[in-house]
Amino acid sequence: SRDVGVWRESSFCVVFVFAFVFVCVCVFVCGMSDDHVVALDCGGGLCKGAVVTLEHGIRQCEVPCMVCRSKKDGVTYVADEFPRCDALSSLALKFPFDRGFPVDFLSLASVWSRLFSSDLLRVNPKESRLVLSTPMCCPHILLEDLDNMVFDYFQFKALCRKTAPQLAFDFARSLYPSEVIGKLGIALVVDSGFSASHVVPFVGGEVFMAGVR
Repeated sequence: SRDVGVWRESSFCVVFVFAFVFVCVCVFVCGMSDDHVVALDCGGGLCKGAVVTLEHGIRQCEVPCMVCRSKKDGVTYVADEFPRCDALSSLALKFPFDRGFPVDFLSLASVWSRLFSSDLLRVNPKESRLVLSTPMCCPHILLEDLDNMVFDYFQFKALCRKTAPQLAFDFARSLYPSEVIGKLGIALVVDSGFSASHVVPFVGGEVFMAGVR
C-alpha cells in the first residue's frame, strides 16, 4: 500500500501566491516596477482581496460579499458596513452570487468598491493590474460581464483570470515536484464554497472536463 497525501491550500493563499508570481514577471520581464497587482477571490460568502507589491509585500482584507438595505430607514450597507445598522433584524440581504456564479454585477461592483476603498485595501484600479479567480464552469456570457466590469467600470490596466481549482493545482504542483502531482500532473481538487462545490480532476496538468462534478 502507498500513503496518499492530501493537500489543503486555501484559495486565498493560492491567489496571493499567483499574484506575487505575476507581479514578479511584470517587473523582471516588462519593467513594470511601479504597478500594483490586486488579487481577488470573490465567492458567494466572502470577497477576499490583496494588494501585492515587491517593495511592500502583501496587504490583504476580506469582507462579506453582500449588500444590505434597512427596511427601517432605507439606508444601504455594503459588505462589512452592516454592523453600523442599529436594527440588524430589519436588514434585507442581497447576494451578488447565485449557485456559485456572479449574477448581480451592480451589487458585486459595490462590494469591490468597498474593498478597494481607503478604509480597506486603498487601491486605485486605474494604476493596478488584476488577478481574478473565477468559478468553475462559469458561463461565457458571465465571464464577459466580469471582463466588462473590470475594464469599463473599474478601468484596470490588465486582467489575468483563472479558475480557483486551476490556481490550487498549479500551487500544489509547484510545492511537490517529485510527487505524482508534480511528475504526472495528476490530482483531484475539491473546491467547496458558500453556494457551490466542485470536484475537479486533473490529468497531465489539464482539467479533465468529463470528470468535473
